[in-house]
Amino acid sequence: MKPLMRISLVLAICLFGSTAFADAPLIFCEGSGCGGSGPGTYAYPIDSGSYPMMDFRVGTNDLNPDHYTNTLIPRGWSFAVEERPMSHAEGVHTPHGDVSPGPCWCQTAGSVHWWTDDATLAVEFFTFGYDHPWKPEDVGWNLLTRREGPPISYYEFQPFWDAGVGTGMGPVHAPFEAPDFTLELDASYSGGTLSLNFALGTPKPATWMNFLILTSPTPRVIPLWSVDLPIIQPPLHIPITFPFPAMGTIGIFSGLFTEGAVHAYVLEWVETGDVPLDFTGTYLFTLAYEDGTVDGGTLTLVQEGQTVHAQMEMPHLTGQALSGSGTVDGDLISFEVFDSATDAPEPTSLTFNGRGIDLSGDGMVEVLTGSFDGTECTDTCDEVVGDFDAALPGIPVPEA
Repeated sequence: MKPLMRISLVLAICLFGSTAFADAPLIFCEGSGCGGSGPGTYAYPIDSGSYPMMDFRVGTNDLNPDHYTNTLIPRGWSFAVEERPMSHAEGVHTPHGDVSPGPCWCQTAGSVHWWTDDATLAVEFFTFGYDHPWKPEDVGWNLLTRREGPPISYYEFQPFWDAGVGTGMGPVHAPFEAPDFTLELDASYSGGTLSLNFALGTPKPATWMNFLILTSPTPRVIPLWSVDLPIIQPPLHIPITFPFPAMGTIGIFSGLFTEGAVHAYVLEWVETGDVPLDFTGTYLFTLAYEDGTVDGGTLTLVQEGQTVHAQMEMPHLTGQALSGSGTVDGDLISFEVFDSATDAPEPTSLTFNGRGIDLSGDGMVEVLTGSFDGTECTDTCDEVVGDFDAALPGIPVPEA
């Protein structure tokens, strides 16, 4: 409003606590910053009470106009962020509908301003608003309405602080200060699934980096993902789940970075269960029979999940194709082999139960030790029982 216009017209200042104006306007507060679901972070639907409005201001502590986006402005009106302070509650964010403890003796850094100097562009109903990343506080506002004469009158309204915030007569919500970076993580593991539940918020663009930390069989750090984020306010809940094998204790490191500086980080340790050993390999083995006989040969194991396929060659069982399968459970192995090459009524059949040993810590079994029993058939079939030991080539075969 131009100063000369104000001087030449009747101007009334009206507070909601008085009865100076029967058709008082109603200024509501919606949007996520007001605890509602209206358009934008801050939205102010106004019913001016049958007298068109020409000027609306609301307090703010952020004087950077670049932070105000997706502004809602009446057609033909102007919009600006100005160093014109207003009343506020100095950081207090009262829930929508409750009574604010403000105002305090101090004022905001400035105000967000919508206005027109053209009476033909005055409006009776409009939702003013904008998106803004800062967290809110309780603030005052100013509304100027025009009443046709004679004489032409302008009425300026301010909030009644004893009324509920955002409910029509009371203060509203507006930006107070930049929020902190938010990064929280709840990690869990169950049934082969790793669940990562993040709470993520950033007041400015940042890079979100995540790493997996393995402690066994070989300690190492593995990058998971790196994502460039826009401003995220309020913080979002981001659930992520994916299949993951048992690998003992693992760590998940997550951080928010800007220009090489870390603003927030979290490290969560998760127990995923014992690391499964891999028994795959060709072993040299010795068998110590209960009667004192000692024999040996080669054993080839191929592991697929918890199933293991076995093939054995033993000099004194020449011509017999000993093969079979079994299971592994952690460092324990159990498998059976039998002769599928002969048509004997009772072919050779041997069952092995043992334990794998990972000497190098790389998750691969190098040594096997355990016991066996079953039936060996050559010219005759004999019940056998004993102990067995095996090792990969290059590793001394333990004495049976």
